[in-house]
Amino acid sequence: MMRALRKSFKTIFLPVMWLVIITFIGTLFYWGMGPRAATGGPGVLATVGQTRILQTEYAEAYKRHEEFLRRLYGEQANARLFEAMNLRSRVLEDLITRALILHEAERVGLRVTEDELVAAIKTTPLFATEGRFNRDLYLEILRANGITPETFEGQIRQDLLRRKIVELVRGTAKVSETEARAAFRAARAQVAVEYAAFPPGAEGREAAERFWSAVTAGTAWAKAGAEAKATVKRTEAFTLGRPVVAPADAEPFGLAAFRLKAGEVSPVVEAATASYVLRLLKRTAPDMAAYEKERATWQESLLAQKEQHILAAWLRDLRSRADVQIYRDTT
Repeated sequence: MMRALRKSFKTIFLPVMWLVIITFIGTLFYWGMGPRAATGGPGVLATVGQTRILQTEYAEAYKRHEEFLRRLYGEQANARLFEAMNLRSRVLEDLITRALILHEAERVGLRVTEDELVAAIKTTPLFATEGRFNRDLYLEILRANGITPETFEGQIRQDLLRRKIVELVRGTAKVSETEARAAFRAARAQVAVEYAAFPPGAEGREAAERFWSAVTAGTAWAKAGAEAKATVKRTEAFTLGRPVVAPADAEPFGLAAFRLKAGEVSPVVEAATASYVLRLLKRTAPDMAAYEKERATWQESLLAQKEQHILAAWLRDLRSRADVQIYRDTT
């Protein structure tokens, strides 16, 4: 059995090992930051405070990202996709973010206990035989990948520390019953509008403004549309987020529609492919009995969104206060 394992390490176990740990930690797992140093130097890509991010670890992280995306997208994962995703910059930003999170966890005095570290390793499926942790297998896998137990456990400890503070930040999110009901009403309400569309650009906007002036002064929509050489259309009832015009224009069009009161005319809405003027014909409130049936699922989804918003704001604040220096361009 061990002979077969050794033969498979380079082709199977190394990528699988990363994917298992990715799943466990809940984010892409990068092996540590470089040593602490005041400035950059040979092979240093960036610094976060006193922590150096080395070119070698960036290259390893980038390779793991590529491998992960190839498993996810198959043949579509090529250089063009990586460039469109701005993958090089995103990998560096992720490494910087990991350093920032670790610094903050250390600053506030968080710790990972030995019991927590042992539990994390023993519950990793890769190191188990017939559902139970196998220390010999654990050591064999680390040895085959050139990683000492001390290095591996140190990095697991760091990632558990990062996870702890992230969970603390996410845990500050709360969703009240009133807030959940209001969000449900906003998401499930429906509106129907009448609108006129004009070409994008300055001329189209000017035509839309003339149309707006005419209809707000009392001219019938059909007549104002004919004079402006615009086709007036009506939508069926739709919810916020459902595209009823060109997908590129759906967000500004929908937001403008849902701000209106019955009979009210919107200002000119400039979007990617057209300028619009809308009038609200009808608004239909959702059936709140549906909320009662979906309450738990709805609140859970809303809480998850709020947690992500809070975490994103916290990370932006960390970055704004940090001393981050980038010495080499990754593009």
